[in-house]
Amino acid sequence: MSYGAYPLEGFLDRLAGPGGAPGGGAACAVAGALACALAELVLEHAARNATSGKEPAVGLRAASGEARELRARLLGLADDDSAAYARFAKMHRRGAGEPALRASYAACEVPLDIARSCVAALRLLARAREHAAPALRCDAEAGALLALAGARGACGLVDANLPAVGDRSLAEVLTREAAALRGQAEALARRAAPW
Repeated sequence: MSYGAYPLEGFLDRLAGPGGAPGGGAACAVAGALACALAELVLEHAARNATSGKEPAVGLRAASGEARELRARLLGLADDDSAAYARFAKMHRRGAGEPALRASYAACEVPLDIARSCVAALRLLARAREHAAPALRCDAEAGALLALAGARGACGLVDANLPAVGDRSLAEVLTREAAALRGQAEALARRAAPW
């Protein structure tokens, strides 16, 4: 069953349970999905209350649709991360070799996808905050903090999994991308939650 189909309490019980999956990557993806839901909330409210001189309602609704699609993508990435971690653990129990290296790369690439998606969510949340009613700015800001946590946590997982990649030049590429995503996430979070 997909983690997106779990009741929240069921997902949290699985996260807290033994076995290693879901783990930090799935939690980061779910944090990003929560952030997207808050972006949808704020953007839809702004679209319903759009007035002249601000962004047209159609643009705000389109951004809300982007947030909805991104939320679904992040929930799928929660599942992908658990599967990648399971392959990673299995291959490394068996020993080194090409399958273990591929599993190590996937254990970095999926968290990078989570971080990329959280950065995209932060872009939407910065936009949402610009158009938010005063009572909903805190929702955009809460979403930004969730997306920032998802991005930073996912980048941390990349760092943790890098030693197993085995290819120094590939590890350097992954390190640079994770660092760039961290920087983008921090900058966008300052716009979306400027306190």
